[in-house]
Amino acid sequence: MKLNDFINRNILLCKVVLWRIVSVISMLLTMWVLTGNIGKATGLTIIVQIIQTLVHATFEVWWRNYSKSIYRK
Repeated sequence: MKLNDFINRNILLCKVVLWRIVSVISMLLTMWVLTGNIGKATGLTIIVQIIQTLVHATFEVWWRNYSKSIYRK
């Protein structure tokens, strides 16, 4: 693996993790306001965020590969 590839993957990982933190906090607060119950809000937030983290990471990798294929043409 090239150094640039390693750095780019680490940047991608940091971006995904930081976005998930922002997303978790905003969703937890929204769910708490909507449900009025911090326990329910926490449970919903955890389930949705796990799924969204996986989807986001997969999309980022797909997008990077897709955009590379477009520019190769």
